[in-house]
Amino acid sequence: SASSGNWSDVTTLSASDASCSQRFGADLSMSATHLAISSISSSAPAQSEGIYVFSTSSWTQIAKITTPSGSSLTDLFGFSVTTFGAYVIAGAHLGDDRGLSSGGAYVFKWDSGNSNYAQTQSLYPTDAVNAYVGDQFGYSVSMHGEYLAISSPKTVLVDTRPEVCICLCLMGPTGTRTRKSKFPTR
Repeated sequence: SASSGNWSDVTTLSASDASCSQRFGADLSMSATHLAISSISSSAPAQSEGIYVFSTSSWTQIAKITTPSGSSLTDLFGFSVTTFGAYVIAGAHLGDDRGLSSGGAYVFKWDSGNSNYAQTQSLYPTDAVNAYVGDQFGYSVSMHGEYLAISSPKTVLVDTRPEVCICLCLMGPTGTRTRKSKFPTR
């Protein structure tokens, strides 16, 4: 535990439908109540790719978030993952919805009525140059409180200087995006 300064094994986690070709643990994020672990593979069956969510009180799997319909294995859904409160956000930085490798991020919210996560929104680059091709939006995702940061490391400015674009999205009660900002690296 962090409070005692003594760390020891608690448990070993695995996916409920694990296969040898999965990269279970490609990324992970922990909140006070949940641990989200991504599993990605461009060669595994589509049903084995996804985000596995575990309860931090019992370390049991409570949900599996699958690749959204219309996505392909080469999108790398779950390459990045973050969780906070009732939300899990998964990046798919090689998605092609706005052009080749433009990327995307998917917002899921816990639905207590169905005891599972439901997709509430798909986020894509909206103000990049060059028709979003190759931006890799969703390469990294992080959420804290009402703010969601999504990186787009391959975005290029008009004058061809590279920059990292961070989209800060204010998450409202329905998971809607209401604000964004860009932060150049120079």
